[in-house]
Amino acid sequence: MNITLVRRYPLHAWLLFALVAIASLGLPGLAGFWGEGMALLSSFSPNTGLGLSTSLFRGFMIAGGIGTILTAGYFLWMLQRVNLGGMPERWKEHALGDVLTVEWVAWIPLLLGIVVLGLYPRLIFGGTDEAVRGLMSVLGGG
Repeated sequence: MNITLVRRYPLHAWLLFALVAIASLGLPGLAGFWGEGMALLSSFSPNTGLGLSTSLFRGFMIAGGIGTILTAGYFLWMLQRVNLGGMPERWKEHALGDVLTVEWVAWIPLLLGIVVLGLYPRLIFGGTDEAVRGLMSVLGGG
């Protein structure tokens, strides 16, 4: 029988590793979505004060979209190979625990942040809105 990481350490493989990888992909409802979405949206409709061609920025948006698709393919391939692939022979005999309590203490705030900021991004956007508006007025954008 082929021992896989997901069978030996299911919490680490699925809850921690897969959730963080999927959040990094930019899946809606998780924190990475808003960063990717805002970057692509700002490339679609750039500030006219920049003095550069809108088509240049739309080209950047297309390149970013292609990069997002390639990243999704890479992450899914990586998750399949790491979580569902066989364990190396040198680790099969080691009796390691899945996720220790001290690791949960470190991971829980990060996992909650990924989900909470994905569902309610206003926590970040609302806190930075005033600084961004001030920076835009200094640079002549607003």
